[in-house]
Amino acid sequence: MWIDEVADKNNRIALLTLNFNLDKWLDGTMIGTIYSQTFDDWKNSKKWEKIKNVSIDANKDSVYKIIDEILKLKGTDKERAAKLLDTFFEESIGLNSNSLEKHLLNIKEKIAPRNLTKEDLAWHLFTQNSSPARLYRIWKETKEFFDLVVNEIKSKIYQNKWKRINFSVDYNELKSKLNQNATINTPYIIYIIKIKDLMPENVLVFHCANGEFYTIESLEKYRCGEKSGIEAVKEAFSKEIYWISTEDKPDINLLKNDQNVKIKNQTSEEDYYPFIEITKSPLSLRLLVPASDSIKILESIVELYNQRFEKVIGKLSLNMGLLVANKKFPLYVLLEAGDRMFRNKEFKDPESMDVWWDINGLRNDEYYSFYPMKKLDNHKYNLDDLSRLSKGEKFALYPGYFDFDLLLGTNDRYNIFYKDKKRAGKDYKLYSKRPYYFYQFVEMMDLWEILTNNISSSQINFIEEMLTNKLREWRNVSDTNKEEVFTKFAEATIKDAFSENWNNLRIETQDLILNSAYNGLLLDTIILFNHTIKGGQTK
Repeated sequence: MWIDEVADKNNRIALLTLNFNLDKWLDGTMIGTIYSQTFDDWKNSKKWEKIKNVSIDANKDSVYKIIDEILKLKGTDKERAAKLLDTFFEESIGLNSNSLEKHLLNIKEKIAPRNLTKEDLAWHLFTQNSSPARLYRIWKETKEFFDLVVNEIKSKIYQNKWKRINFSVDYNELKSKLNQNATINTPYIIYIIKIKDLMPENVLVFHCANGEFYTIESLEKYRCGEKSGIEAVKEAFSKEIYWISTEDKPDINLLKNDQNVKIKNQTSEEDYYPFIEITKSPLSLRLLVPASDSIKILESIVELYNQRFEKVIGKLSLNMGLLVANKKFPLYVLLEAGDRMFRNKEFKDPESMDVWWDINGLRNDEYYSFYPMKKLDNHKYNLDDLSRLSKGEKFALYPGYFDFDLLLGTNDRYNIFYKDKKRAGKDYKLYSKRPYYFYQFVEMMDLWEILTNNISSSQINFIEEMLTNKLREWRNVSDTNKEEVFTKFAEATIKDAFSENWNNLRIETQDLILNSAYNGLLLDTIILFNHTIKGGQTK
């Protein structure tokens, strides 16, 4: 029954579903893309200074050359091989000719099923290894992130908590004014009370005991005279209750005809956080929040993610789902719909793509700035497969995904299914390009801000209607020029809607709007803000 308290003033709730893709972290694959020491660290070590007899460059080729020498000498000059191998370790491990074979055998067991080749040995010596401590740290980091998300919502989004009202009536008077055989039970039965001059007049409450009640829905939607929100409800509570019914039988008044019940003057307020934590683990978090606040909550999550995991963006991905429904929508169906998001195994695979984030702070990081250049079937990277981050190069990245939907009926949950990483329903194929990459959520926010700052809601509706109608009209048209014609039509529609404001926009902004009209992002942005969250604002 507490879901009513979470619903926004339009009686809508949102299910936020967040989940990390940790498979390739917990099996050690992605841990092995982070360097544990640099080539310069190794070259400049004191142990190397003591044994080198030739100058070397600090690079991968030199490492391979020395490891080749170790593997060759381990059968002929174990003392020399042991000293060379010892240079790769920061602290002395007491390597000598007698312990060399045992140490190499330990390494071979650690890196199995890899073999003791120069490539696999270099990977072991220069990148982080998946020790139990490191695996636990990953598990702990993601769990702490979700803890931070919850705390962030409390401290920033709901710094001013929502309020419920506790009020009471004379219980004996109440019972005397009930219809024959009518009772007011406790607890967990929801009642509707009505008070004159309160708009809307229905207030959901539950009976705690002996005539003591609590309101159990958002009070922001109420008006009474000149007052609004909780003050309006308190003003109305100075009057009498003329209607009491159970929520499942709202048309049957439990009070006798013309019988009113007076609320006692001593009402009190209680603070609460208007969200419900459904589940939380190191892998996932599910929250119920007011639909109108869902966008700013998601914005805070994206910002927190970019801060917390800035050194592993593109390696450690977060999927983010948003489902909106009426507060009376069956919760089990809503949760099932959330579970259908990103269920396909393909969402766990890397994509060959350009770097999308600002890499200035990471570019010169000697340990975290190396990323895989290609997707490998066996997912066993060596140093040859890693390259320093740079713009204009494609890397094998894990971008994470964002999807959303509005559930109006229980069957709508079956619309959430995918093929080739895209929503597979016929209407989604026609009008939508969902899901988007995780980072594109910010682009949608920027796009909506541009729209609302430059054109009216009617002009936004005009853009949506024109593009939607044209896509519907041409759904069965087969023409090689179809895409080019639609591009021209979309451009004309956008310029018509923006009117004189169009030329006041920067060229980069114009390009963003036009490209989003061509690739579907514009329509999906309007659907997200104008329909899914019913015009909720980003701020």
